Amino acid sequence: MINLLSNNKGIYIPDFLIFLLFIILNNFVLPRFFYPNQDGSIKCGMPILAIHLAFLFIGSISTITTHILWKLKSKLLFK
Repeated sequence: MINLLSNNKGIYIPDFLIFLLFIILNNFVLPRFFYPNQDGSIKCGMPILAIHLAFLFIGSISTITTHILWKLKSKLLFK
């Protein structure tokens, strides 16, 4: 996907913007797809909190790790 965004056509998206996009997706967009249906039941927020925290911790940590590894790899390759 990154090769499609920064190929020889002159289109360049900085790594930091891709990183911010994935952090925003992990924190605000993706958890809402997994919220349970609460039609006619008790309106408890604990499942929603658990889903949101799981995306926050797992998604953010994996995004940060991937970003750091990508920066290290690109520094070693393009030295």
